[in-house]
Amino acid sequence: MCPIEWETVGDEHWLIHSRCGECGTWRSEVATDAEAEHFDLTLARQSAEIARCLARLDRERMAAELEHFVAALDRDLIDAADFAG
Repeated sequence: MCPIEWETVGDEHWLIHSRCGECGTWRSEVATDAEAEHFDLTLARQSAEIARCLARLDRERMAAELEHFVAALDRDLIDAADFAG
């Protein structure tokens, strides 16, 4: 479940509307400030992990593209004229 919308309910509670990215189910619940802070920290950790994985996958993709580009240059399959505007 990922929090999509939230609003304060009184001085110490939050109404959090969350959605499941896999099945699309929505859920709403009231959380205390402490619970909301815990959710926020958990979401931040999970988001950071996703960002790290995305960066790793992007580096791997770029490395593979570079390998193919260098191989094409080595085999004279492309040259500067291929990039002329």
